[in-house]
Amino acid sequence: QELALFHGELSGTLRIGIVPQSNVDIMPLIARCKQRYPDIVIRLSVLSNEALLSQLELHQCDIGLGFDEPLTGAARQTFHLYPQGHNQMAVLMNRDEADQRLPGDELTLTALQQRPLVLPSRTMQFRKYLDRAAERAGIRLDVVLETDSLFHLVSAVRHRLGWAIVSAGLARSASKLSDLVCLPLAPQRDIGHTAFITRQHSVTPAMRAFLELVREADAPLEK
Repeated sequence: QELALFHGELSGTLRIGIVPQSNVDIMPLIARCKQRYPDIVIRLSVLSNEALLSQLELHQCDIGLGFDEPLTGAARQTFHLYPQGHNQMAVLMNRDEADQRLPGDELTLTALQQRPLVLPSRTMQFRKYLDRAAERAGIRLDVVLETDSLFHLVSAVRHRLGWAIVSAGLARSASKLSDLVCLPLAPQRDIGHTAFITRQHSVTPAMRAFLELVREADAPLEK
């Protein structure tokens, strides 16, 4: 990649790992990266947060988009973090179900405890945040389906198995692609932050180029 950059065109492979319940829609960044650096090949993998951190350490992944909370003090000295904001939860439902709701009604975990729900599996960090919030509220959620697959989670909502509690970013994307409605869940505390994560060392030119695009996206617009 250094030699390609020396000759004027950045090329090579950039391996990106993401958790399925991120608040960040990574596709606009990937599209921008391909427009600016058309010779870079991007490999995108969907991983659990634990697997993501492991692959970063083992140099099997270059950039991760995951949750910062599980990182210990020692791990924080190994990685660079680029925070992308506080995790937010939302509820996915069919349009007619949303139309039956009263305007201004706030969705809370307590209000959802009698509602059949489809949720990410318990191995996912996002689900751990959700279970922790339910335990703190002293409620038990009625889970009818658990899955690692985003496709099947959204499909379950469309087939009326139940409502889904997912990240706000995923809810917004799914509502556009699947004609579903996403409504914000009342804010929960202690559910971590989403962040781009890289190793502090062995940073390639392709990694630096992508992170520059992340910084550009985070920069406030000039007035």
